[in-house]
Amino acid sequence: MATRGRHGERREQLVTAAMAVIAQRGVGALRTREVAAAVGITHASLHYHFPNKIDLIRAVLERALHKQIVLPMVHVDEKLSAAERLRVLLVGLARQMRREPGNVAVLKELHQFADRDDAVRALLEPGIRRWREFLVTLIKQGQAEGDFRPDLDPSATASLLILVTLGTRLGGSLAPDLDSAVLGQIARLLGADTAWNRGET
Repeated sequence: MATRGRHGERREQLVTAAMAVIAQRGVGALRTREVAAAVGITHASLHYHFPNKIDLIRAVLERALHKQIVLPMVHVDEKLSAAERLRVLLVGLARQMRREPGNVAVLKELHQFADRDDAVRALLEPGIRRWREFLVTLIKQGQAEGDFRPDLDPSATASLLILVTLGTRLGGSLAPDLDSAVLGQIARLLGADTAWNRGET
């Protein structure tokens, strides 16, 4: 059991080191030897945990998706209206960006890198597809409930929200009150001003 725990701890350290490289210098700069050195192990030891670089990138992606996208999604109360659930989700995403900006930096970099790397695209697509399907469902529900504009294309709108999220680093160098301004603009585009004001606490 202790060995298994140390194995898991070492894997997490390697993922953390790899995320730092990707967030700061991009996927193209990721070198497994450098990651191993950062953690204080040999290159051969790294391959015990991750047989190749794509396995390491997969682990990085899984952590970034889980922390940045999955956790905010699962913490949305399903008893709320679709419009209120979307507002809570976006607020949760913004808060997570401020807490761990490296996650969205990694997702943004992998999203861009996927255009020229089939292996990375194959890793990224399932997570992005799940995220898009979740948003499409919320948008359709919001339209059915009368809170979102009926002329919105749910799929295109979901893609726009994803691009806004990946292309924006809310918090960090941006003024904190810009979060509210951005969310307000999204509400107006969706036609959800009234519903979102109703759901604010």
